[in-house]
Amino acid sequence: MKKLAVDLNIDLRRVIAVGDGANDIPMISNSGLGIAFRAKPKVSEASKYAIKIGGLDTILYFLGIKDD
Repeated sequence: MKKLAVDLNIDLRRVIAVGDGANDIPMISNSGLGIAFRAKPKVSEASKYAIKIGGLDTILYFLGIKDD
């Protein structure tokens, strides 16, 4: 994620990371907005926000993106 952000000239504070497993914790911790999605407790603890129900479209709703 860091390399991609640098290559695309995107500030990491503007990156949203979504994960569910322990391997996602570094990515979530280094992003501007970390979201644990139906994740293990350890991941939820490392994230600013946790979504525990619903499908992936729940993330869009959380971000305020409407399905038209």
